[in-house]
Formats: sequence, structure tokens, C-alpha cells
Amino acid sequence: MKKYSVFLVALALLGLASCNRGRPSTSSESPSGTDSLGSSLESRTPLPTVVADGVYDMYCLNDFHGSINFNDESYTEYGLGSIFSELKRRKEADPEHTFIFSAGDMFQGSLESNSNYGHLVLDAMNVTGFDAMAIGNHEFDYGQERLFDLEKDADFPFLGANMYLFKDGETKEQIFDSRVKPSTIIERGGNRVGIIGTIGSGLTNSITSSCVENVDFVDPEDIIYNEAKRLKEVEGCSMVILLSHQDSRYLKWYEGFSDYVDAAFCGHTHSRNLDLIDGKVPAVQSYCNGQRISYIQLTVKDGNVSCTDYEIIEGQTWDTDPAIQQVIDEYLDEDFQAKANEVLGTLDGKMSKGEVANLGCKTIYEKYVEQYPDLTFAIENSQRDELYPGELTYSALYKATPFMNKICILNVLGSEIKYVANSNHAYSGAMLEVDDLQLNEYYQVAVIDYVGLHQNTSKEYDNFNSLNNDGEIIATYETYPVDITADYIKNDLNGIVNVRDYYSSAPGFVS
Repeated sequence: MKKYSVFLVALALLGLASCNRGRPSTSSESPSGTDSLGSSLESRTPLPTVVADGVYDMYCLNDFHGSINFNDESYTEYGLGSIFSELKRRKEADPEHTFIFSAGDMFQGSLESNSNYGHLVLDAMNVTGFDAMAIGNHEFDYGQERLFDLEKDADFPFLGANMYLFKDGETKEQIFDSRVKPSTIIERGGNRVGIIGTIGSGLTNSITSSCVENVDFVDPEDIIYNEAKRLKEVEGCSMVILLSHQDSRYLKWYEGFSDYVDAAFCGHTHSRNLDLIDGKVPAVQSYCNGQRISYIQLTVKDGNVSCTDYEIIEGQTWDTDPAIQQVIDEYLDEDFQAKANEVLGTLDGKMSKGEVANLGCKTIYEKYVEQYPDLTFAIENSQRDELYPGELTYSALYKATPFMNKICILNVLGSEIKYVANSNHAYSGAMLEVDDLQLNEYYQVAVIDYVGLHQNTSKEYDNFNSLNNDGEIIATYETYPVDITADYIKNDLNGIVNVRDYYSSAPGFVS
């Protein structure tokens, strides 16, 4: 049973008559197939805005990426048990004036989370008491069916006000699925608090295209404005909080942003944002992977809302709450631990993210060249984490290369291979150089589907444009790069990884 009250209005109704200020108004007619609170928003009697004095503490995680275990190599990722437990304690100390949010990308990124498609993290979020979450681009990585499995089991809403439906070759003015909400309203401490969730425009480009064939992320500026006005002027909210899966620098460009939003939590860029927009609205992003917590304090006094504190809280090894530990133990049982702790081999030095990608490229090439003897290059993009000297476990390799990609064999133009290889990581066992390729001839290449089948916002292949015409998808293999890399290390390398063999300057790699 969900524990929140969501107020969903069809996005076409969001252009209030009082919201002109040079912004386009939208039709008062509901788009077909969407929910609505009524045929005419303007005719509704606005709810009274009740403003009670109080101090509200608001916490947010962004880009957590399934960081369940403490990372004792980087000493920066404190793990779900520590971070979630501290958030839970802070909310339990004053539940009427405390909120916990996510600005997206919570689940994908580790063996511990990916092995259950994010449900361990979700169950822990429920126990912790999260209030709302903006959907990030990596929430789509498991596919939409699994995204909505998570949404169904969540005790809080998944928000995405600017995730519009793409259908019949064009973007429609409605959210792509009714289970995604533009906003939610929570009554707490005598105030109605509206929370809006958005994602950066165009970030469908940061998702494997097959997962978002029916979705377009449109510019959120006017959507935020109209929804915030509705929440304050119609729904009687005294505060509006934005959960934005994009860097705060974009919010600074939004016209009059500080007039209608009281605080913003940001994400996606894994960076440190500690901004005060127009000198009054805090916008905070705190790196990634459970390293730190974003914090904003809003004070309501005599009908006015002001920011009285905002900061990035350093992570610590806080004591794990028993209820959080119970969730962890339920998923990470003996069978899981045996798989996670399997030693694949040893590394003689530290591998950068790029060198991890090079290892993956060579693995892919060696895996498929016997079946496709005309294969020229294997290509994948940069990976997420480094690898450290000494024993290499399956869990550590998965953390470094967690993307659940398929492998595609394509027949595409030499000019496209040259462009994509130079923009990513590539390996040729035939010791070809990209300059050896004839630009107008077709060649075979092995590439992860995120790169190989990448599409622009018009849903056209843009890395390998020839796939829109005479190019060919020869085969697609339902196997993850991390698994074939693990087998390669154990069997082909006999468990010994010499890091220098994967430098960009090593033979076969495109530097």
C-alpha cells in the first residue's frame, strides 16, 4: 500500500491563465488516455494555503548507483548500511519536519543491486522512509518493465514531469506512462509541500535506445514553472521542492526560477553543486555512489519561506540500523557471497576506467573474431570505476564495468567506425589503424548496443547512421561484457592481468 498522496494533472492543463509572463499556455483539454482532475483547471476552487511556522530538514541522495557495500579501496563510498541508516535516524528524530529524497540513478551500478534489479536498494529506501524520487536516466537500464516493477513496490512516487510520450514519429504533450507522476504533495508539519521531479532534456541520449523508444525528455523549464504555479496557487502548497536529474547550472538560466521554487536537489553529473540561485534558492548536488548527502534547511516564519542552511554532508561509517541490515542480509545470502567473492585473478597494478574499457574491448574482439573472421574492431565506451592491484573478485570487476549491455555485430561504413572508435575505446586484433579503413566501404565491427544502436531524440541511429539505410545489424548477443571479461581473465589470461597490456599505447588499441 503506497503511503503518499499524488495529485496528477494532465500536462496539457498546466498552462494556467495566470501564468503568462511570456510563456506558452497549453490547452485546457486533457490529452487522450491521460488522467485529469477535471476538464477545466481554471474553474477549480483553489485550496487555501495554510502556512505553519516550522523548520524543515531535507536530505537527498543522487546517483547512488547501487553502492551497497563499503568500498575499502577508494575510502569514499560508505555503503547503503551506513548512509541509509543515518538518514532513517534523522527522520525518526522529527518525522513531521524531515524529508528524504532521491534525485535519480539509485539502482544500477553494482552486482549487489543489479543481481536483483534494484529491489534491495528499493526495499531499503522504503524502510528508510524516502518521500519521493526523480527518475534518472539509469533507472531505464533494466528496461521499462523492471522500472515499473520497482515503482509498484515503492512506498513513494517516481516523478518525471518532462518525460513525454514519443509516438508516430513525434513527441506528444503527455507523460509517457501514467505511473510516472509530474509531482506529489505531502502534508507535514502543518504545511502542504509540493515536490516536482524532472530530468535533463535530451538525456534519452544517455540511455540504451531500446529502453526509451517511446520516451522523449523535453526541456523542463516551462513544465517546472507551470507545475510549481499549480502547486502553490491551486493546491495550496506553501513550499515547492524540485528534484532535478541535471546539473544546477541549467536552473540558473530559468527565468524567474527563484519566484516559484523554494529549493532544488540535483544529480546526473556526479559533481559538487552548492549554489544559491538569485541569492535565495539553494541548489545542491553531492557527487555520487553514497559518498555524501545533500542537505537543505527551509524555515517557515510568518508566512515566508527562506533557506536557513544548505550544505553537503560528508559520509561516515555510521552504525547500521537493524532493519536496514535485515534487508541487506535477505538479498546478499551465501550463494550471492560465493559468486561475488569469486577470485578471477590478480592485477599487477591499478587500472584506470579507460584501461578497464580497453580490457573489455580486447575481450569482445577475442570472443567473436573466430565466428566473424572479417571483424575489424571491437568498441565500447568508458567504464565507471577503477580496478586496484592484487586479487580481482567478480564483484570488483562488476563494480568497474556494471553496464548490462548486449553485444552487436554490425556491418557499417568505415567513416562511422573511425568516428566512433576515436570517440570511445577500440581494439583491433588485426592491428588495424582506423586510418586504414576506406571511408565509403562497409566493415564488420563488434560493439556494445548502447554505442552501436545509439539514437538521437528523433529515434534515428546517429553513431552508425548507415543503419538507417544500407548498414546491417548482423547479430545481437544477450550477454553482458562483465561476464565474458571474467571468463577471459580466468581462461585466456590464466588469471594474470598485466595492466600495461591495456594502456592506450599498447598494440591494437586506438589511442
